[in-house]
Amino acid sequence: PASYQVRNRATLGGNLCNGSPAADTAPAALVLEGRFVLHGPDPSGFPKPEGSKCGEREIPAGEFFLGPGKTAMQAGELMTAIRFPTPPAGSAGRYLKLGRNKVGDLSIVGVAVFGFPDGTTPSGYRFHIGLASVAPVPLRALEAEELLAANSPGEETFALAAEKAMEAATPIDDVRASAAYRKAMVRALTLRGLRDVWGKLADQEE
Repeated sequence: PASYQVRNRATLGGNLCNGSPAADTAPAALVLEGRFVLHGPDPSGFPKPEGSKCGEREIPAGEFFLGPGKTAMQAGELMTAIRFPTPPAGSAGRYLKLGRNKVGDLSIVGVAVFGFPDGTTPSGYRFHIGLASVAPVPLRALEAEELLAANSPGEETFALAAEKAMEAATPIDDVRASAAYRKAMVRALTLRGLRDVWGKLADQEE
């Protein structure tokens, strides 16, 4: 979760617009398939769906982050809204953050897991996995998600998916942690998150 200071003074939009790879809200926005509404003074070049306001555009969370401190926002734009689709019935989620302390520290690794029943997949479920602080941008572990959709939920599948999530991470060494440690923690936190979310899903079905 965000620090106590941020929760009292800052905004969700500000945390996202900062473009930090370590932003705690970014993995949640990714796994919940959020869309960001941006508004600028000059509508030239912006998509203008019928009924939209001048200079307004909407961008998926997965296309918003371009690099450390870089986003798809253009000069003069503001984020005016964040839109999320209604979560599927029976869904559950979890965000796990590894940091050096509980107050105000950037995440060393952040993992968001969101799961829900889906009759269109061989497994009968779909899981989304979002990662923070382990790549130039927050990202989804798509190969891990595909593996989870194709195989029955359980310890073996979750362990394999956690390995795939670790492979998706491309962290760096810095003063907070080594790249190797971050990759290992991606695997550990993804596995923990999948277990937790699966437990919540199973409880709802009882």
